[in-house]
Formats: sequence, structure tokens, C-alpha cells
Amino acid sequence: MTKALVEIAKTVIQSETDSILKLKDRADQNFIDASTLLQDCQGKVVLIGTRKSGQTARKIVARLASTGTPAFFVHPGLATS
Repeated sequence: MTKALVEIAKTVIQSETDSILKLKDRADQNFIDASTLLQDCQGKVVLIGTRKSGQTARKIVARLASTGTPAFFVHPGLATS
């Protein structure tokens, strides 16, 4: 049982490592532009999303708020109300 859990852990860690390494190749001018927009933002940052992207947006909002950037999440179904 313990050996199987260690193998599962190693598989997950390798998968996460591969994903992070893929991000390296995606860091381009779009990353710089997005970073600059966030840095220069004078108001609040609004993130939207549903399902998995909504969960990710909520996590980003929490991270931004913890670093002093005013941010909040809006469900897209409520954004038009």
C-alpha cells in the first residue's frame, strides 16, 4: 500500500513538473502586457468564470487581495444584472 502511494505521488509530481516547464515557453509579450496592466491598474481587478475557470478566478482573487491588489470575483450569470 505504501509503495503504491509513493508511486502515485511521484506520478503526480512529475505531471505537475511537466506542466510548469511548459509554462516557461509561454512566457512572452502577452505575459508582460498582462503584468503591466495589473501593475498599473488604478481601480479594482474583476475576474469572471464558471466551473473550473471560476474556481481558478476565485483563487487568483484571493492571491491578489492578499498582496494588496483590490480584486473580486463575479459569476458571469450575474454580471449582466
